[in-house]
Amino acid sequence: YETAGKNGTTYTSLKAKLTNVISSATDTEVHTMLDALLPPDTYFRFNPYMSEDVPLNENRTEKLNFLKSEGERYLERNEAKLRKAASVLGQQKSTIQRVAEWAKLKADMYEGLPFVSKL
Repeated sequence: YETAGKNGTTYTSLKAKLTNVISSATDTEVHTMLDALLPPDTYFRFNPYMSEDVPLNENRTEKLNFLKSEGERYLERNEAKLRKAASVLGQQKSTIQRVAEWAKLKADMYEGLPFVSKL
């Protein structure tokens, strides 16, 4: 969070503004790339638009209620997407998926150990 004064919420430096623009552009590029490359129903992005900048250290009840209502509205508008993500997350994994995850876990566990030879 920002402290009061020059770095307060009413003052935003040019550097901060540029950083936000670059971060936003990069964030969108990553989303577009993941959405295009991954199989259907494996990537879900929930990114609500905030109509007001609220600092992380905010504790006023009215502001917290505002954030809650913004979140609820976002979820209502995206209910189908949320239900789809929940459905995908709740699916039983196939035997192939479980074996692949087990193999990756074992490979990660032994990576870098001197007594394990690499093929």
